[in-house]
This record gives sequence, C-alpha cells and structure tokens, in this order.
Amino acid sequence: MRKCYFYLSLALAVLLVFACNFEIPSAVQIKGNPSLRFTANMDFSDIFSDITNEAFGSENNTTIQKCKNVPNVQTFLIRMEIINETFSIDQDLFTTSGGFITVPISQTVYSTKDSDTDAVELSFTNFGDILEGFKFSEEGIESKLFVNAPEGFNIELKFGTAGDITIVNFTNPKTSGINLSSDEYAGTALPPGGESIDIAKYLVKQEDMEIEIDIILRAGTHPAALLNSPVVVELVVWLPLVFEADGVVNVDGIAGAELKLPNLEGVGSFISEMPDMVKSLSLNIGLNQNPFTNGIIIVRSEELSIKNPLSGPSFNFAFSESDIKFITSPDNSFEPEFCIFMKNGSILEIPKEFRIMTISIEAKLDHTIDIGG
Repeated sequence: MRKCYFYLSLALAVLLVFACNFEIPSAVQIKGNPSLRFTANMDFSDIFSDITNEAFGSENNTTIQKCKNVPNVQTFLIRMEIINETFSIDQDLFTTSGGFITVPISQTVYSTKDSDTDAVELSFTNFGDILEGFKFSEEGIESKLFVNAPEGFNIELKFGTAGDITIVNFTNPKTSGINLSSDEYAGTALPPGGESIDIAKYLVKQEDMEIEIDIILRAGTHPAALLNSPVVVELVVWLPLVFEADGVVNVDGIAGAELKLPNLEGVGSFISEMPDMVKSLSLNIGLNQNPFTNGIIIVRSEELSIKNPLSGPSFNFAFSESDIKFITSPDNSFEPEFCIFMKNGSILEIPKEFRIMTISIEAKLDHTIDIGG
C-alpha cells in the first residue's frame, strides 16, 4: 500500500502544476477541479486471508489452506490437530494365555477426565475483534473428525458445551491425507472419510468448543499392534467466507455490523500534509467487484467521522472542505481508522478474486499567490 500513497502524492503534485494560470502578471492563481486516474492492479484479497489466520492462529497445530479450485467465494480448509501422541503401554496390562500375549480387559490409557489432563479447547471468538457484529452464515460450513490409531484402540470424543454434547466413537483408522507443507488445497470439498460433525453453530455464535478424549485399549489386543504407532485426531473445517450482519453497531439510527479494515499506513499523513490550496478531495478506488454494495465506508479520527455510501464496483472517499480544514489544522491529529458498515440482515460474501484495479483522485483547488507587480 505504501506504493499507492506515493502515486497519490505524485498525482496531486501533477494536478497542482496543470491547474496553474500563468497569464496573470501580478499573481499566480490556482483554481479548478483537476483529476487524474491510473491503473493499480493490487491484490486486496490477502486482507481477508490475514483475518482468517489471525482468528485461528497457530493453536492446536493449525494449518490453514486456500481452496484454489473454488470458483467464487474465498474459501479455506482449516485443519486442527487435536492430539498426536504415541502411548507407552504398561506391560502389566498384558497377560499370557494359551501362548498369546493380550490385554485381558479393556483399559483406559488416556482421558481428559483425569485431573492432570486438560480437555482441548477450540476458540472461535477471535473473529469478533475484526468483524464486529458479523456472524458466519451457517450454510456452507462443513467439518469432519479424522482419527488414525492402532487397531487396538477405541477413541471416544465428546465435543460441545454443557448441555450440548455429541459423542463420536472411532474404531476404523483414517487420516485426512492433507498435504501440510502446502498453503493451498486442490479439492472442492472436505477429504473423503472421517466423521461429519456440526461445529457451524459454534462458529456462528463465536463460542468456544471443548473436546474431551478417552482412548481405550481394547481387550484382546496384542502388544505388537501398538508399537511406535501414534494416535492422531484431526478436526478439518471447510470455511467459506460468507457473513451476515447481525450486530448492535449504530450508525445514524440503523443497527448493523462493521468490518474493520487494517491500518492503511500513510493515508493520514498524505491528507493532513496537503497544501492550503486543496479545499476538498475525492478519492475513488476501483475494484474488480465490490462485495460491500449498499454499505457505508466510514473514516474516524478523534471526533471526526466521515461517511460515504458504497455503490458500484468502487470505494469512494470524499473529504469536504470542512473535513480538510479539520484534518490539516495543527491543533488536530489525523490518525484515521477505516471500517465498512452494513445494516443487519446484509450478506457479505468475500470474493475469491478481489483486486484494486484503478485509483482516481480529484481535488478542488482555490488559491492565489501574490508575486507583486
């Protein structure tokens, strides 16, 4: 984005030169509404990749991959490793009978019910810091549990919150087969196999989810079947970035939700350091498509709040004469925060291809320089 602000500064300087009237001998008058437009071709979709990575982070050995063959909506495959552990089995559990060494009765070898073993907690609350009032659309979210374990183990998982527990028992081993070294996923659905579970409601409500694990050594198991074989439990989520506004943010008496845009470094200084001859400024950022149609882009700094409606395939920033006076005043500090407001019920689909295509700038100039005469 820094290159973008350099071009904007250069464009403004060019506009000032071409707005000059050199025919007046006693003064130079700069007046008019010069404009300039140039192509940009800058990728904007990485912002939402960053949001997803920040929300899920690196907890539970999380791997996040872009689904490259999904055509329209930006979609991610998220793999969380719940457990990956090789268990040392106490030899006292085995007995010899009829020349065979086996486990005579089923034995629990791992349980989160034990006082020294915590349940696994998955947090889905971090999206609230960036998407205030937005919730995931439940439609399209899918998830599976994959468990790979030696044949002698039964795996029992309980997941949910108090009063909302689902129990899944696994006896057949299966891995997701996801290539963990890649940042892209070629499939158009979750990997085959596994056990489908419903975690969409936790994502929609942005609640934490707890997973309890019991690993049981089955009766009749031979110790050779357990050698150097880890138990791996994976939670894999198919996550399209489709949101619904359902918040309590109030803008001009309308309830809705806000998407906080990342800090656009350089914008504040670019505008606050403009010369006095600039009376107002209009900036248009053309997009290949605009998922925020019918929303409002808001610029906030101290008590200043500038609202511009979004319509068509562009972001429009209009700074009026009073806005410019406030911003350029030495008594004020302009450190803008940018967000997009959408009223409740609005659907926000983040497109897979989301690019800045053009940047246009128009300035209203009105200034006279007295050079004598």
